[in-house]
Amino acid sequence: VWQFSWGGVGEGGNLGTPGGRPPRHNFLALLASDPSAKVRENFISVLIDWMTRLNDRWDHESRLLPYLLNGLCDPCPPLRMATFEAMERLGETHENERENNERDKQELRDFLEYGHKTPSEQNATERWRSCKHEPPFTRRPRLGARMVVRNNFRRLCPTLARELN
Repeated sequence: VWQFSWGGVGEGGNLGTPGGRPPRHNFLALLASDPSAKVRENFISVLIDWMTRLNDRWDHESRLLPYLLNGLCDPCPPLRMATFEAMERLGETHENERENNERDKQELRDFLEYGHKTPSEQNATERWRSCKHEPPFTRRPRLGARMVVRNNFRRLCPTLARELN
């Protein structure tokens, strides 16, 4: 972050300053916050395409997921619903992946084969039903989508994730 914002080590190992190099822009953030809803909609469709079809999508998932989750809070209601459906597609892809970690494989097997829910999953389901939800959350996201968010949340915010466990 320091290198991106304020400088860093340049060519030859010299310590650089922000004024000594051209500014860098986060183009994905610019697309995610573009004033045009059509641009944001196309950006969400490109993101979900990358997150479901790239061969090395596991490496990029934690970098791209925040931009996708940002679409769930978009001021345009149809775009929020499109993002929710994109998360559902991502969850379906995650459920069908062979490279899932052992914890996810066991959780999916228990849930899909036996209809078994862990006590924490059962409590979460009951809490979900007892609350009123605004669109796009008219129904509970599928298990794979919740797993993707949970796994990447732990990767992006390890301190907070430890506190929640």
